[in-house]
Amino acid sequence: MSFQFYSNLSTDLSRLLDSADDYNVRMLIGVDGNARTFNAHSVILRARSAYFHAALSKDWAKTEEGSIIFKKENISPKIFQVILRYIYGGVLSCKLETGKEVLELLLAADEMQLEELIKPVQMHLLQEWEPWIRSNFIQLHRVSSANSAFKELFAYCSETLLDDPAILFKTGDYLTADEDTLISVLERNDLVLDEVDIWNHVIAWGKARMSETLVTDPNKWVDEDFQVLKSILKRCLPLVRVDTIRPEDFYNQVKPYKKILPRELYQAILKRQFIPSSPLSLNVLPPRTGIDSNLITWKHVDVIASWIDRKGRDQYYFKQNQYFFKLLLRGSVSGFTPKTFHELCDAKGPTVILIKPAHSNDLIGGYNPIGWRDDGGYQSTTDSFLFKLSDNNGTGKISRVRNKEHAVGWHSDCGPDFGMTDLCLHGHFRDESSCYCRPESYASAIFSNVETFSVEEYEVFQVKRKSTKCTSESGKSVMADGVMNGVAGGVTNGVASREPNRDTSRDSR
Repeated sequence: MSFQFYSNLSTDLSRLLDSADDYNVRMLIGVDGNARTFNAHSVILRARSAYFHAALSKDWAKTEEGSIIFKKENISPKIFQVILRYIYGGVLSCKLETGKEVLELLLAADEMQLEELIKPVQMHLLQEWEPWIRSNFIQLHRVSSANSAFKELFAYCSETLLDDPAILFKTGDYLTADEDTLISVLERNDLVLDEVDIWNHVIAWGKARMSETLVTDPNKWVDEDFQVLKSILKRCLPLVRVDTIRPEDFYNQVKPYKKILPRELYQAILKRQFIPSSPLSLNVLPPRTGIDSNLITWKHVDVIASWIDRKGRDQYYFKQNQYFFKLLLRGSVSGFTPKTFHELCDAKGPTVILIKPAHSNDLIGGYNPIGWRDDGGYQSTTDSFLFKLSDNNGTGKISRVRNKEHAVGWHSDCGPDFGMTDLCLHGHFRDESSCYCRPESYASAIFSNVETFSVEEYEVFQVKRKSTKCTSESGKSVMADGVMNGVAGGVTNGVASREPNRDTSRDSR
């Protein structure tokens, strides 16, 4: 015979916290102005927490008038009360008003070695307080990097920085970033910011490490001030593409700090501004593309994002664009077979495919809003489209789906597959005439006068919104109305699944 009565046990122990007459621990929590005394039982605290098992032991505990005295100034009474109720009742139920309080709860749970709280609190922070995380990104990145227990938070910060490196400069606390983090972002070729903004951020970061008495205006600096700043930024400055800054911005923003730049570089940039045809014969980094791609730049990303949102002529520019493109596959690195494509790109959600056909200057591709699988059949959608892009000016031609029932194909012997024959990479994509592009299910042809081709290079990008809310591993929030709920070890998550519309027939191509 076996029965479990955890609910009653939790209720009775929680009642014991509120109305017992045999407390033997006085807990002085917080500091002056925000302090409170709690009463508790050492036997419960020591049984539930390895931290308290040590802190309240005979070797460490301080007693006074028969009670153990425990002091903790670095945790607020509000957060400690949440911790204490969890220790007694095994229930985490509270309404926290700010992301800062949730982070404080996470840090307190970690310090007190309450391991089963750490993951649920992280998921709550990620699901309900993402805007706050993004506004305090450097702090969260630093905290999660320093603590191996915060795996979910660290994974989020790492992925966010990888997908959107510009977030480093979008937060109010970027001046506190460590040098290695700043350098890792400056090295990125896909950093989508005006170079003059990057310059200004780097200068501000360096000045934040100089004397607090330093005057702000560099025109009032002495040579020693410039030498100090140059020394602070010696690893960062070579990563700023100052030669790509517009002349007006260069004059207003860079010239005042010319003493921190190599004299040869400064003179060469000035010369090219007066004589645009003059070469810059110095070893400088190439302009940023704004995306991890060998085929397109951020200008093309803005065009594709505008097509996704059906913006018409009201096209995005990069500060408006709400999408980032995460590279999933590059043919020259991963290969040109359907097997590799499906291994790397299936079940990734919306994707953009970019294709450089062999023996052609064209750049073609398609957008799939429903994702990829390899289990056969055509999928229905009205939001997919094909396109052809120009080489460098961020313009192109779009062809939207006409026969929605055959918009996207899920076939194991094909890689990207749009329409009946509209754009399909088949077999080994580099084999002559192995791929085809014949208008059938989409409005118009995107590859002029060519029906078959082979691939020189192709890339696949996962399309993600920059402010996508995070979910738990199961896909469901552990929160309700901003209140954290859950009996420790007993939070149940569910996943709603949707079987896509499948047409298992496969017409002859």
